[in-house]
Amino acid sequence: MNWDQPYVVSKNLIIQPVGRDAFEVSGSISSSSALSLSSSALDLLSCFSQPACMRDVEEYASELGVERTALEASVASFVASGFVIAAGEDAPTVAHGGFSSLRVHHAMLRDQVRVMAYRAAINATVRDKTVLEIGCGTGILSVLAAQAGARHVHAIEETKIADVAERMFAANDVADKVTLHRGNSLDIELPEKADLLIHELIDTDPVSENIRRYLVDAKERLLKPDAVLLPNRLSVCCRGVHNTQWTSTSQRAAELAEAATAYGVSFQPFVDAMAHVQPSRRIHHQLPIAAGGLLTGERVLYDFDFADPAFANSDVNAGTLDVKLPGTLNAVVVYFRAYFPSGTVLTNSPLATPTCWGFLVCDLKEPLVVSAGERVPYEARIEMTGDGERMFVHVARARTPTKQYE
Repeated sequence: MNWDQPYVVSKNLIIQPVGRDAFEVSGSISSSSALSLSSSALDLLSCFSQPACMRDVEEYASELGVERTALEASVASFVASGFVIAAGEDAPTVAHGGFSSLRVHHAMLRDQVRVMAYRAAINATVRDKTVLEIGCGTGILSVLAAQAGARHVHAIEETKIADVAERMFAANDVADKVTLHRGNSLDIELPEKADLLIHELIDTDPVSENIRRYLVDAKERLLKPDAVLLPNRLSVCCRGVHNTQWTSTSQRAAELAEAATAYGVSFQPFVDAMAHVQPSRRIHHQLPIAAGGLLTGERVLYDFDFADPAFANSDVNAGTLDVKLPGTLNAVVVYFRAYFPSGTVLTNSPLATPTCWGFLVCDLKEPLVVSAGERVPYEARIEMTGDGERMFVHVARARTPTKQYE
């Protein structure tokens, strides 16, 4: 490594304590690059909070007990994991896993519901505008923006799929209208502020690509004050369902009893511990519910209006699910609606045409036998995990019955 190359900590870094003198550090949602670091390793990492080269921090590293060879190895691992980036240069792209996967992008490209919704919104809004796309992937939306008359497009991508995007721009004769920036948007500086932002930072868990964090930063640093966002609003909704793949506590206990018979070992301590395990969150590409399994009406959990400066402030939402059909409620399906200024709406609702997103299904800890007209309390929560935000929906065991619907 070049000892005179200045490095700086990525603004995308997420640090979570996981034990005594142990921290989980992640540099990107696009890869499985999380590492467990000690407090002394974090001290070394903090040396690059401002641009610094290894020669600059060698003396301090020695005081931490990190000699020259170990310093070089540590910085190399920081760079490989995206924890630090070369100051003043594009960041190295993530080579493997996550959104660098060609298979992931194949699923998104063949999803005509997704692409055509963005295309309609792009055609209606981008002409003569300076456009920014965060997370351009293969570059399809940036190509569509250039073809629709954008003045110039700045496309940001942090994974190796950027190599494909670069070739896509050339193959579609828009390379002169699109500038590719390699790295995470939090670490990118643009030569000009954009009039319009295209973003598809929406996962099956609508917040798990850290959409709130990236949009807040983009609005502060990369966009003009009156910039248009595509989409400009995101509603996160849910319905109570009967999940045919739900596994009951009694079934788990029966499975362990069968194993205990085969092994000749008591699993009772494990059975007791499992009683306190939180319900699972599962990603399904085909919603595992029986006919008539949508038991409740829709409830809007969050409504993120990206024009509102406070859109990222809400983490907890509580309310009730209104039961429409009798049955056994054992899960909640979470989905979204993305709204565009042109009037286009993109959704992965279980009642809409299937998309590449599939569904987030949050299991209940215990099933609830419900009747039409009941109101079942829920709590939705957005929590920070090791590599970003996650959404959880919990349904209370106690229910407040109301009069039957007329």
